[in-house]
Amino acid sequence: MIIAFDGSPLVTRNIAGVEQRARNIISELASAPAHHQYVLVMNEGTDRDVAFDSSFIDHLPAHFRQVWWTPPPTFANRLSRAIGRPLMSHSPADPSWNIFHSFGPTLPILHDVCLSSTVHDLASELDADVRRTAGAGQKRREMRSAIERSQLVVAVSRQTAADVQALFQLPIDRIATIPNGINPIFTPVSASQVRQQLREKYQLPGRYALLVGSDIRRRNYRLVVEALAKLFPSEPALRVVFAGRQKWANSSLYQRIKEMGILDRCVFIDSPGDDELAQLYRDATITICGSSFEGFGLSVLEAAACGCAVACSDMASLRELAEDAVVYFAHDDTASMAEAIKMLLDDVDYRKLLIARGLKRAGQYSWKAAAQRLMGALENTAHQAAARAHI
Repeated sequence: MIIAFDGSPLVTRNIAGVEQRARNIISELASAPAHHQYVLVMNEGTDRDVAFDSSFIDHLPAHFRQVWWTPPPTFANRLSRAIGRPLMSHSPADPSWNIFHSFGPTLPILHDVCLSSTVHDLASELDADVRRTAGAGQKRREMRSAIERSQLVVAVSRQTAADVQALFQLPIDRIATIPNGINPIFTPVSASQVRQQLREKYQLPGRYALLVGSDIRRRNYRLVVEALAKLFPSEPALRVVFAGRQKWANSSLYQRIKEMGILDRCVFIDSPGDDELAQLYRDATITICGSSFEGFGLSVLEAAACGCAVACSDMASLRELAEDAVVYFAHDDTASMAEAIKMLLDDVDYRKLLIARGLKRAGQYSWKAAAQRLMGALENTAHQAAARAHI
């Protein structure tokens, strides 16, 4: 069988969920016995992207064939380049491909080939704040087009699968739920050198609450900070560490914390590497995830895998992910947040219980399992499509 993948996420150094999923699943396929031939399809214009990096695909084995193609200079493509969104408006498909899979929620225009796409969340459809952001309308149109044209839609959680089914009225047999895995670097085993470097560089305290991810509205950082501020009088040693891929000093959250007069209680870490992030989880007293919308909730799983107790919002996708391994609070209620966080900070034995549960829960998620399940779903979809074509 010949399986083609959208290789775009493999040649950019963005770190969004699409890129992480693509790189980890392709890595697993590359290290496994070669049961299929793989084709990585990439637009030649990608090499002009400032984040372009071909180092990942340069080291893939021979059964991963690379197809670089240049869309013809149509009006649509000139327009797409002008607005900074390169599109595959003409088909690069080879008739020998059995199926084409995208690790994201968009697909190129391909003819006479079985299609599969991945939905990480439906924030652009269901989150009111995201719907109002620039470019959200275009993202919705691209996602809707991809879902309608896909013979298989892969969802990263049961909640996302249910959202896709309800919103797009897809038959259940066209949806496969295949969760993300965890990077093997996220374990409870400490790296003493990394710990020392972090302490020296950021003057990390011995007792801190960790919040992971850039400051986007749905993460509710402002409400979490307000909840933590209520606890500061009784927690003089507690600090808050923000770790995300952005310049925190330029963020509105930084300014808000400054206005609140609690800047000295906060530490900001720009773009930590995975080894640094893993150590931040290990050394944190607790990790907090206050999101009002999550398709998967990777930071919750990473924290659990590193042996850190977690307090998180009562979202359906997070309950699906963590079950009884975390303590929950209402995402829109600072009193509920403060109560859950204080209880976790005060109760060492309860933290130990959640850590044990979290390690067990995290052990159920791996990129190897995700890759195997994806291959099974793609094989089954391609076989069904071939059978229908011969009727």
